[in-house]
Amino acid sequence: LPYVIRQGAVTVSNPGSLTFEAGAVVKLSGGAGTSNGRIRATRPVAAQGTAAEPVIFTSLQDDSAGGDTNNDGTATLPAKGDWQGVHMMGGGSGSFENTIIRYGGQSQGEVTASAVYGPVTMTDVEVSSSSTIGFYLESSVATLTNARFLANGGQGVYLESGAISTMTGVEFRGGLSEGLRVGNAQAYVYGSTFASNASYGAHVDNGAATLWMATAAFTDNGNAVIRMHPQVNFLLTGAVTASGSPILGVGVFSGIISQPRTWRRSPLPYVIRQGAVTVSNPGSL
Repeated sequence: LPYVIRQGAVTVSNPGSLTFEAGAVVKLSGGAGTSNGRIRATRPVAAQGTAAEPVIFTSLQDDSAGGDTNNDGTATLPAKGDWQGVHMMGGGSGSFENTIIRYGGQSQGEVTASAVYGPVTMTDVEVSSSSTIGFYLESSVATLTNARFLANGGQGVYLESGAISTMTGVEFRGGLSEGLRVGNAQAYVYGSTFASNASYGAHVDNGAATLWMATAAFTDNGNAVIRMHPQVNFLLTGAVTASGSPILGVGVFSGIISQPRTWRRSPLPYVIRQGAVTVSNPGSL
């Protein structure tokens, strides 16, 4: 039988920890504007699924995992935002392997990590159908390998406030915003796919950010393939393909370069369409 969290939050605090064994199914439900239906951790959380028996976090109304738990036949169906999310914060850490997380994100990201003590790792993880961001990371470090961020209501992954993430073989698909958004943070992305995101495959909106990509495929993203502030520490290299977007290039938006910057050779052109890129003292380009 699945575990069911309907009221309030399960909090993992010092000196506790929480591990989910392979095959565990956790169903959650929470009303809008409440803290119901979430897991809140200031200590380690680990989901140890296998390919044959993943760990699943999903809506109470999702009959496809663990059966008709709310015993109403087909009267209710799962939807984005049915529950809050798995939220790690100061002192916490997260390790997710062969894990499926879906139908959450009611008020924050479906999975969030903020100023956690240890790293967050995701391997063979699917984060989908969040009403907001799939995975939000700030002031923390994360390693994502063979992860999939699908059909989320906001960004698939959003990095902010000094976050650093290395992503390998990650799929960003079908988001209602960008596949990947990088604020004042660092992203190192290898061998990844960006497809059918409503605005951009990747968006870097802070001049202090770093985005390095090697080998990537961009397909049918709504605006440009990539959008970035002109001062970003940016590298795009390796085998890069792009198709199906209005602008098959790196869209550079209006902004000021006030530090020395180099626009490196790129498989895709830099495109300035609106406004001006201004190089001001003490910057250079």
